[in-house]
Amino acid sequence: MVIGAFAGVRHAELQRLEWTDLLLDRGYVVVRATQSKTGSRRLVPIQENLRIWLSRMQPGEREVCEVANMASAIALLVREINRGRRAVWAQANQVSEDQLKETMKEARKDLAAAKAARSKQAHKNSLPPGAETSDTEGWTPFVWKQNALRHSFISYRLAENPNMAEVSLESGTSPQMVHRHYKALVNVAEAKEWFSITPEVVDLRKLQLMKIPARYNLHPGSRQSGLSCLALLTSLETRWQAMSSAGYGRNSVFKNCGSKRSGCSHH
Repeated sequence: MVIGAFAGVRHAELQRLEWTDLLLDRGYVVVRATQSKTGSRRLVPIQENLRIWLSRMQPGEREVCEVANMASAIALLVREINRGRRAVWAQANQVSEDQLKETMKEARKDLAAAKAARSKQAHKNSLPPGAETSDTEGWTPFVWKQNALRHSFISYRLAENPNMAEVSLESGTSPQMVHRHYKALVNVAEAKEWFSITPEVVDLRKLQLMKIPARYNLHPGSRQSGLSCLALLTSLETRWQAMSSAGYGRNSVFKNCGSKRSGCSHH
């Protein structure tokens, strides 16, 4: 996740990335031609906060990404975040566990019927994992889009470094694409905050997440192991609110992937 957020590497490229491609001593992430979507080798400077994250990790033998399917792993995390949001909503509104179960039961029935009646595209645009009851109950779900962290990286990196040609080389896309979809979405101060998200910032967020009642939130077996990832995502979400000033995704954190278009998974 941190390599996607602070180096702009695509999901598919991350799954091919190896530990030998992380050159901390030289300050670069190497995306080889065989790993890159475009088939071209590129070097991405390691930001200081990313260096801190990577220096705390224990290198493996080969692949950096330990999960077989990143999209499925992120979907599980999104589900847990939305369970946490529902927990906070339930606690604030004094909603009982029986009421939560009944609402979920009805929501799943309605969703099943709706999916059967709608097109494949409508099904893809349905509620995110764990947010089946959000419309009925009135709480805001966490929404994820493919390569959301990458698109946020490009927006913040361009604010920090206005050299469009350089940012496009680092990102593995064209200057025209960078100009069209990422220019002037955030300012320098907001970029500084994005690249200041360190393990310490996430640890503070983790402490906040631990206050959510366990019976409402994570499954017992995943509560401790998942908190770090959840804390990272929700810390990134806080910075995403800067994008809302441009009118993109005020309530849905990664709704428009940090770019000026919603269907941006192919950049």
